[in-house]
Amino acid sequence: MDDPVPDNLFTFTPPPDAKLLENFPNSLNNAGGVDFTGRTVPSLKLKSPDGKLISLDSFRGRPIFIDIWATWCGPCVASLPQLAQLYQETKDKGLAFLTIDTDEEAKTAAAFMAKRGYTWPNFHDDGEAASALGVNGIPRTLLVDAHGKVVFDRMAFGEGELRSEIANLGPEFASLAPKVTQAPCTVAK
Repeated sequence: MDDPVPDNLFTFTPPPDAKLLENFPNSLNNAGGVDFTGRTVPSLKLKSPDGKLISLDSFRGRPIFIDIWATWCGPCVASLPQLAQLYQETKDKGLAFLTIDTDEEAKTAAAFMAKRGYTWPNFHDDGEAASALGVNGIPRTLLVDAHGKVVFDRMAFGEGELRSEIANLGPEFASLAPKVTQAPCTVAK
């Protein structure tokens, strides 16, 4: 047990097609899917519940909040009240706020949202959006700046992290920054 270990005891020879990665992808952020942070959001055609197609490009010039979800996804449904609060705080500030459901039928998500009083635009994905965005898991949230660049792409995050990113979109969103609380002063005895 105390003998030295020879250098050649543990060696690794990578296969010829191996690639050296600078950083491993953070699987908590995108479940192994494509991380679009820093990239231009892909052009997508989104289908509204009434069947109209709307291009994601039509929102250019304004920042866009996108949340990909489904009614059968527990974490997705649990996050909707937080999204409703965020929507109320941003709807008059210029943020295009939309969700994309991955349910099998568009009417399932539309009925779910109507029953719970969620009024932001929801679009149904027939697989095109998930494919274009490399979605391997949900819920997934993207924040796109006014120039079409993705500045936030996560599956797991804290509300403060998202609010900070929204606040960074411009001065009109500064009120969404998380409030810093200070510990009360105490008098030493």
